[in-house]
Amino acid sequence: MRKRKGYWNVYENAEREAKKYKTRFEFQKSCNGAYQAARKNGWLKDYTWFKEPRKFHKPSVYWNKEKSYQEALKYKTRSEFQKGCVSAYNAAWKNKWLDDYTWFVNGRIKTLTDKNDSVYKYVFSDGAIYIGRTLMRRQNERVNEHQADTDTVGKYAKENGLAIPPMEIIEENITPIEGLEREDFWVNYYKEKGYNVINKAKTGIGSGSLGAIDFGKWNKENVFAEAKKYKTRSEFQKGCQSAYYAAWRKGWLSEMFEKVRKPRGYWNKKTVFEEARKYQSRTEFQKGSQRAYQVAWKNGWLKEMDWFEEGKKSNGYWQNKEIVFAEARKYKTRSDFRQNASRAYILAWKNNWLDILFPAKKVA
Repeated sequence: MRKRKGYWNVYENAEREAKKYKTRFEFQKSCNGAYQAARKNGWLKDYTWFKEPRKFHKPSVYWNKEKSYQEALKYKTRSEFQKGCVSAYNAAWKNKWLDDYTWFVNGRIKTLTDKNDSVYKYVFSDGAIYIGRTLMRRQNERVNEHQADTDTVGKYAKENGLAIPPMEIIEENITPIEGLEREDFWVNYYKEKGYNVINKAKTGIGSGSLGAIDFGKWNKENVFAEAKKYKTRSEFQKGCQSAYYAAWRKGWLSEMFEKVRKPRGYWNKKTVFEEARKYQSRTEFQKGSQRAYQVAWKNGWLKEMDWFEEGKKSNGYWQNKEIVFAEARKYKTRSDFRQNASRAYILAWKNNWLDILFPAKKVA
């Protein structure tokens, strides 16, 4: 049964729940909302009936690769491994053995592919707004967590003398990866609408929050299997950003895509023009072959590439609503539209056409 807002921040309620358990670990596992409220309010020290078992941990030198592997087999997840045997876990983490424990990975993949995520908002009476995302099963816990003075929502309310508004769900039944993208979308959406967005952390794919969700999914085997679907680094980055960033962080990209270097002096006028003919615009040319573009720019050859001039739109071209809409239909998301047709995107935004072109799945 869901508890009302702020229920666990009442001392008696948290204490009554805590008395059902013998240890802190049981308390946290069985009722994390009450546990987090007790921890943040400093009540855990009052629960003297808790008996925390002391565990003997082998010294770090004891845990070689084989012994750490055998210990890890006792657990279903990384978090269980870390709680069950800290020293073995730390040895595995420091030596980068965790990626070899594939049974941990499988559970994370299911969490990432299930439609179990949601995006929500807090709209304050002064026009400020906070956008967040969380697993659907953790919505009540997030409500309690946002009450704390150290939380962005709670802190803003206290500093400005405002009541914390109710959590409003914007979208549900999406995957965690989609949740990251949609959280970023709504942050930018409300910024464009003139709201004071109080989010502090960066949002979107590749942000810090991805680490918490994506932890354990992209081990080396999975990343390499995903990378084989693409011919170039740029295709890989566009096709699967989370796998790309995992490869980038761990330095695997050079193993996946050999960088073909042209010999010194290769880019003369003939070879530059041959390369430039592959593209329809200067922007495509610059993105597709930076070195050739730089040589063309330094030598003043860009103005001779008249086929690029044909692609330029005359002043007022994008003022035509039908043309903007036709261009927008080439793309699946607002971000794709913005990246590939920035001028058309700006006109669509100024004329409030974006909501028509890319309607939200569900708005609270």
